[in-house]
This record gives sequence, C-alpha cells and structure tokens, in this order.
Amino acid sequence: MRTFVIIDFYIQLIMLMIGMVLAGFGGYNFLLFYYVTGGAQLISFLIRLFLPIKKSVFYIIYGILIIPVWTSVLLKYTSGADYDVSQILMSVLFASLFYSPVMAMIYIYDYYNVYKSYP
Repeated sequence: MRTFVIIDFYIQLIMLMIGMVLAGFGGYNFLLFYYVTGGAQLISFLIRLFLPIKKSVFYIIYGILIIPVWTSVLLKYTSGADYDVSQILMSVLFASLFYSPVMAMIYIYDYYNVYKSYP
C-alpha cells in the first residue's frame, strides 16, 4: 500500500504542475488546469475510495465537493437537459471554478500527510 501511496502522490504533484503550466498559456487554456489536475485527482480519489488507505476528514469533504462537479460536467455535456436542470448544473460548475484550485492543492497536501504517515 505504501508504494501505491508514494506513486500516486507524485503523479498528483506532477499533474498539478502540468495543469499550472497549461493554464499559463493564456486564453481558455486555463480550463485545461481543471481537466488535467481534476481528472487525475478524480481517478485517484475513486481508487483510494476502495483501498484500505487512511482516509482523512478532508478526503471525505473533497469527495462531497468534487463528485457533484464531475457529475455536472457529465450531465451537462452528454445529455439534452432541460433549462431548469442545466441552470443548476451550470451553478455547480461556476462555483467550482473558484474552489477547485484550492481543493486541488489541499488534496495534494493531505495526500502528503498520508504519504508521511506510512513507515
């Protein structure tokens, strides 16, 4: 388990840096940060969910805040949702523009604490 935690931590760190570099190109490229960093963290989150790895309070809060974002993205861009539902989904996505970068950095910091807790 320790090996997985170490490898996943470094993958998360690298994906955060790649996302920041892509966002630095200007224009709408800043959205790539959300997909690169968030996509990697979503996969990591889902894998950690089913493994016997230590789960902190922040890990649970992260899941509660980030799963609706990815669900909204999926529903918004894959279905012909009616006006009322799409407005709710867009509200979730708009709010996530502000809290997702902070959550991404805290997720990596929290994962660093998990990584350090293994002997």
